Amino acid sequence: MKNKFLVLFIIVLVLGFITVSIAEIKGDAAAGKTIFEKNCVTCHGAEGKGDGPAAIALNPKPKSFADPGIVAKPDKELFDTITKGRPGTPMTSYEKILNEQQRWDVLAHIRSFGGKK
Repeated sequence: MKNKFLVLFIIVLVLGFITVSIAEIKGDAAAGKTIFEKNCVTCHGAEGKGDGPAAIALNPKPKSFADPGIVAKPDKELFDTITKGRPGTPMTSYEKILNEQQRWDVLAHIRSFGGKK
């Protein structure tokens, strides 16, 4: 009986690592950097601190991607923000501007500013 639980535990553990690995390879940070520089720097700044040249005129101010509150957000939540924007803020939807892979690439680059949850 102990062996069955051990085998089941090992299977679940391995599947968990596989799932995490798949999630981590969704985006290409290098490709995302190029897209970020073209579409996001004006508001978020080159280092993702929310200090781009347009930030002074925006209300609310753009988020800093090094902020612990942003770093702690799951990838899905940040991906959805990139995709749909944030109503009531200057953050626009990129759903029709960037394809799905490009949005994952941007997210991978954003994670390079403050780490990954």
